[in-house]
Amino acid sequence: MVLCGAFLALAVASAQSDILLQAVGFALTGSDNAKVRQLNRANCVFGITSENSEVFHLNNVHVDRIMVQAWMRRQPWGEEKYVTVELHGDKMVYELTTKARDESSDTPQAREMFQGLKQKFPDLFKPQHTVSNEHTLTLMTGETDRVIRAWNYIYSNGCTGQKSPF
Repeated sequence: MVLCGAFLALAVASAQSDILLQAVGFALTGSDNAKVRQLNRANCVFGITSENSEVFHLNNVHVDRIMVQAWMRRQPWGEEKYVTVELHGDKMVYELTTKARDESSDTPQAREMFQGLKQKFPDLFKPQHTVSNEHTLTLMTGETDRVIRAWNYIYSNGCTGQKSPF
């Protein structure tokens, strides 16, 4: 019976972890299809890899300063709804690592142009690493209430966050 209880506790913890990862993915991207990596669960550090690698240190975020705002922009094809989320903290809340540019798929003319640019500005073609104690997310979703629920879930089920000094 003890083994069964331990298995049940493990299954519940795993399910909560899966829901937390889903909430983090939606809160950071506005998509249910986000590929989130749990880099350091104890410190609530999560990564998202798309074109570049982004890392979020959610325990460093001032939870009382998270600002979620809905926006709508008129486009020729209709209305475009999106949500911005502002993250602030005293310590690092965001890291971005950009990949080096790969010109192998470019046309011969483009490769020649990039070779000239590389010689003049070599740092532009190297991977870059940026860290910041604040970051604004732009989520291409109209589900503002769900974004807010995801952030509430994150800080009610694992991540602690910080309070701003004023």
